[in-house]
Amino acid sequence: MFIKRFKKLSPAARIGVLMSLMGIPGWLLAVTAILLFERIFGHPSELDPFRFVVVPTVLTVIGFLTTFFQVNKFLKIPPSRLTMILTAMHGIWAEYVGLQIHESYNGYLILFLFSFGLLFLKVSLGFLHTVLFSLANVVLALVLIYSLKIPWGTDEQLFIFFFGFYGFSSALLNEVSRRNYFQLKLEQKKTSHSFKQLDKVFYPHQLRMMEQGIELEKTMPCGSGKGCAIFFDIIASSKVEHERAQALFRETFGRCSELMMDHYNPERMECNAFRINEMGDGFLCSIGYPFLAPGGRANAEVALELAYRFVEIFEENVRTLDYTNPIYCSIGIASGELESFYTTYRPIEYHMYGRAVILATRYEELRKILAQTMDIQGSMIILQSQVFRSLPATHRKDFTELDLSAQSLNVRDDPSATRLYYSIGNRLDAKSLRRAS
Repeated sequence: MFIKRFKKLSPAARIGVLMSLMGIPGWLLAVTAILLFERIFGHPSELDPFRFVVVPTVLTVIGFLTTFFQVNKFLKIPPSRLTMILTAMHGIWAEYVGLQIHESYNGYLILFLFSFGLLFLKVSLGFLHTVLFSLANVVLALVLIYSLKIPWGTDEQLFIFFFGFYGFSSALLNEVSRRNYFQLKLEQKKTSHSFKQLDKVFYPHQLRMMEQGIELEKTMPCGSGKGCAIFFDIIASSKVEHERAQALFRETFGRCSELMMDHYNPERMECNAFRINEMGDGFLCSIGYPFLAPGGRANAEVALELAYRFVEIFEENVRTLDYTNPIYCSIGIASGELESFYTTYRPIEYHMYGRAVILATRYEELRKILAQTMDIQGSMIILQSQVFRSLPATHRKDFTELDLSAQSLNVRDDPSATRLYYSIGNRLDAKSLRRAS
């Protein structure tokens, strides 16, 4: 229970709890120093358990309870302020009882306690605050010496001298440390901002690898692989005369990009899709390379399900325009080789090309011919024969086969193609609705 509550505390409150417990080693060191001075000087200190055990224990318990249960919120003061007050209570009591041990070495004990107290000053305090802390300790010691009528001896003279020496040297050190601290904070702020911006450009696993010292060019697969490519295009987007059209298209592409990032797994290098490129009215993405299809699924099946969702997202957004004329989209899906590489010139970018990318655009282009020669209207998905045959039977039944030779058609850059498969309009809407449910 203690650990769970401790973890829920703010960083400043946690420091306060730990600082409250530092009274334990502090007072143990003080008692050890007194016993050591007894042996060195040969004079008994006559340690009082009430002063050196009971009161420090009470102060430590009070400090722990007030910081652990965050009494500072009730008092409406910062946790650091409460910690400073509690630490000062230990310091004042230590000087009060320390000056009342044997006069031969009480000054040395106060000097020891002062040196120990300097360790707890925040290095960010700087020169002035450290000097003020030292002066406060000197004034307190002088007031106690005068009020308690402590004899002024050699050890008192030495500890006043070393108070000044330690205080001034610590002030110089803290000022240097303060400047370095703020410089480091500034650099950390710049670095943090830079990484936040890089997070918009790179995948999380790339950032993690670069943090580990790995070069950018080794954070993504380079070379060849096999997969599917999708080319999404908004039909006659330049003719849509609506003030919100372009903003809506950008929103559509944004939602589609988020869908591509679903099932991202950096350990297995899996993801729904990799966005290759985005144009003014369309985009290209790949499935199966450089990211594997999620869960070892077939590339063609994942590609088709993404295509249905892309159409669904597009139709949802278009309906918000309440446009006078129908606005359609078309998608081409092809399978084949994919090649990836990093450019060797600045800015270094990750690029992808290959037969699958080219054919996806070529199959999408056939939408114009199909619309003209067969009087087909509506959003359309066109599949390469290889993609169609890689689908389960439940997916294939939603597509219509087109014999290219019978229609005197051919697919550019795919001379061996004899058939393609397409689905349009109502069937796409029904399929999208079934996927959404």
